Amino acid sequence: MITQATKMQETPLGLNLIMQMRGIKETPDQFNAILKNAGHHVKHYESDFCHDQRLITLNPTTRFIHIAKEWGTHIILFTEIIEYPKAGVTVPYLFGIADRYHLLNEKAKTLKFLLSQDFELIQYFDGAKIRRISPDQATTYLKKYVESINLVWEHNC
Repeated sequence: MITQATKMQETPLGLNLIMQMRGIKETPDQFNAILKNAGHHVKHYESDFCHDQRLITLNPTTRFIHIAKEWGTHIILFTEIIEYPKAGVTVPYLFGIADRYHLLNEKAKTLKFLLSQDFELIQYFDGAKIRRISPDQATTYLKKYVESINLVWEHNC
């Protein structure tokens, strides 16, 4: 089993190079907080923390919900609106293609599914700090995010 100290020293392959290219000096504090709070809950698929570290490091100011389970972790990023495809454009997604509405709505479906499973801890990064939240809070935060993106798309295409 990977210990907390070992997890904190691991870096996903290629992350150091990407960090260097983007001028990122170190892993953001929010990842260290996630690991500290959730590390002991994850008993299997501890390598999920490497993926979490990569996502958080490459998106250091992006809000997110982090869910820790015995069988790994999951992050739902509150992606900036400019990161979504333009209206009418599809992009590769999993084993097919998706437009921006599908990508956005998939976040809500994913959260609903994850909350229907056994989980140990839900945390939210608000752009400044990490805090533990309830399933209802996670649902509310994500719903407001989805609504805000949809509102802009409805008015600005």
